[in-house]
Amino acid sequence: RPSPVPPLMARPAASPAPPIDVLGLVTGISTAVDDPTLVIQTEKKGTFRLRMPRNQSVKTFNVGDNVRARGWPMGDGVMLATAVEVVYNKR
Repeated sequence: RPSPVPPLMARPAASPAPPIDVLGLVTGISTAVDDPTLVIQTEKKGTFRLRMPRNQSVKTFNVGDNVRARGWPMGDGVMLATAVEVVYNKR
């Protein structure tokens, strides 16, 4: 009878979805310590709720900022943001 495969030797599952990169306007901010979140409105993909890593502060963003967000989709309209940066308008 074969022995069970140790977890580290098990074949990793494929990622459920590729990482995404979106541009949007910040429409809401939650500074909750356990779940810091930015809400952004994009032109093509609708509204996203960006869940920020706990060590990344949302206090550096303001409602009305144009931002670029990169991260992993977690479900409909929710994204785990690995990077968020303000995009300044070039004039």
